[in-house]
Amino acid sequence: MATHPFRLVFAVDDLDRAKRFYGEVLKCPIRHEGNRSVDFDFFGHVISARLAEGGVASPPRSGGEAGSLWSFGVSLESERWDALTAAMSRADDVLAEPSFVGPDYLTLRDPAGNTLEFTLRDGRSAPVAANDESLGMTIDPAALGATLTAVTMGIDAFERSRPRGTSLLDGEGLVPIYMGADLVPARRYTSWDEVQDDLVALDSSVGQVPEGPRAVFLRGMLTSLKVAVRLFAGASPSFEEKVRDLVGAPTGPVDPAVIEDIRGRLDSLLRRQGAVRGDLGERIKAWEEGRFVDPSRLEATFTELLAEARARTDARIIDTGGYEMALNPVRDVPFTARCNFNQGQMDLNVDQRFTRSALKHLVCHEVHPGHVTQLLYTRAEVEAGRSDADALLCTANTVTGCVQEGIGDQAVQLIDWIEGEDDEIHLELRRLRSATQTSAAWHLMVDGWAADRVADYLRRTAFGQEAWIQGRLRMAAHPFRGPFISSYWAGNESVRRVRERVPVAQRPSFLSYLYGRVHSPESLEMFPPANP
Repeated sequence: MATHPFRLVFAVDDLDRAKRFYGEVLKCPIRHEGNRSVDFDFFGHVISARLAEGGVASPPRSGGEAGSLWSFGVSLESERWDALTAAMSRADDVLAEPSFVGPDYLTLRDPAGNTLEFTLRDGRSAPVAANDESLGMTIDPAALGATLTAVTMGIDAFERSRPRGTSLLDGEGLVPIYMGADLVPARRYTSWDEVQDDLVALDSSVGQVPEGPRAVFLRGMLTSLKVAVRLFAGASPSFEEKVRDLVGAPTGPVDPAVIEDIRGRLDSLLRRQGAVRGDLGERIKAWEEGRFVDPSRLEATFTELLAEARARTDARIIDTGGYEMALNPVRDVPFTARCNFNQGQMDLNVDQRFTRSALKHLVCHEVHPGHVTQLLYTRAEVEAGRSDADALLCTANTVTGCVQEGIGDQAVQLIDWIEGEDDEIHLELRRLRSATQTSAAWHLMVDGWAADRVADYLRRTAFGQEAWIQGRLRMAAHPFRGPFISSYWAGNESVRRVRERVPVAQRPSFLSYLYGRVHSPESLEMFPPANP
């Protein structure tokens, strides 16, 4: 049988104890030894024990149970199996806890708490390859998800700890809203080099995950985190690299033919309502101005819309437990609306005016069944042990952001709440503005267009209000947030494509797949998964 050796980097808290355990007890020869790491020949593969600063953290499993950093192992022929089980009976003094031995299965923890798993191979003499279809290298999914979460939240905490004015996100953090501090605490970092070491170790584990949506997401997430760390450490990746690798969105402007197609649908919808005088921009302006909610009625309309959105979400997606949010009017901000979850508020930029359909979209996007629902859903799934801990990273400013925004922009459709032609017009208008702002950011940051030219493009093509246009320019120019302007279009299109092709019978499993775990656009579009 062909063998394909793997290499795994993992953390230990004491190199001398690691050498005694792996070298003397498991009889793994030392291949290389440095001041902070030791490489062992692990039954034909290479494992590298790396000394961790401040001890080895053991993040909990998704249900809260303590878990190890890594779970790995091999299958052994009978001679090696017998020698190993005999050695374990004499090694209790160097084990983190007693080993468990079955007829053909052995599991134990090394002195640092990492889990090792071995199986008997019925006399076959070669170690199983890491990517072989038999047992081979086994990575505990719960432990891997918890480690990814702990590392990501450690990056978030380290970035937030920097003095105001020197932090790229000025205190907002990589993960703006995190509901898992009691389940998976953040790693503690004192340098970006420590973070890079942990990302290298994660890379090694992710490489052993079977091909499928999970592996696709994890690879995208690690690529995204690497770009984020480079930015936080002072590097300046190109806008194109940030869109592609940090956000996970397609590069380049949206195809002009797609934008013209949306404009054509808007034209048809307006004509159906009898709006035929003037060019498209004039008719959209008249349509919006005739439907703007009076500022004195904003809060009452918000409350009414939120109640209906919550009821529909309860019936179709998850019991929200009556979760409420208050309306918080704000001015002079680059965003239109924001889920201020920790304060229980939806921030609304009242420098802009809103039709009822536009306000409905924002309520659904930011609260139910959008961002708040996703937060409640992922927390419940992780707490129940049905999802790995990294589902708690649903708000991260990483590759997860596309699908988060896609859920928000498809939220009205997800709860079947299109009430009439006004809603249809607004949803097409929203799609037009999402596509156009994506192209505008690219023209500004890559094609070298002047800000005035980009603003004029937004006025002529998307017919946006001036406060919205200036907010888009401000966001696009930000070194970290700028590329995420593309996440709205990429996420909306990804969620829309899957939603539209899912038959009614598969809708519950689609909603569970969409809300119960985190995705990149690529992993989302692999629904239904042949191999999760």
